[in-house]
Amino acid sequence: MQLLPVTGYGTYSCSAVNVTTQEFYFCDGTQLISIDANSGNINSNITLPIPPLTNFSHIQYNQCDSNIYGLIKDNTNLVGFAKFNPYTGVFTNISALNSTISYCFGCMTVIDPVANFFCISE
Repeated sequence: MQLLPVTGYGTYSCSAVNVTTQEFYFCDGTQLISIDANSGNINSNITLPIPPLTNFSHIQYNQCDSNIYGLIKDNTNLVGFAKFNPYTGVFTNISALNSTISYCFGCMTVIDPVANFFCISE
């Protein structure tokens, strides 16, 4: 068994799966670890290119475009929708979310690949 190079499982910890390449992604908010689901070996350990005191969470892997989508929250509690391409290392802020939408730590997310929607369920 191999230990992950993380100090703990916290508020922003989340995961996603690429079923095509059989990769498991673990994100602790600032770091994204790719793990081979068959061998358990770590494929990559990426520090996300986001500002300090910012976290990326509620991630989902999109099979259609190979990006990981999720919510980004900064130290002023602004919440946005963003994507990260684990193959190119490009992080893109897509949009700010309406300030009436609360950031939900216990929410579930899913990508609808047919309608191309990122859905958040409280």
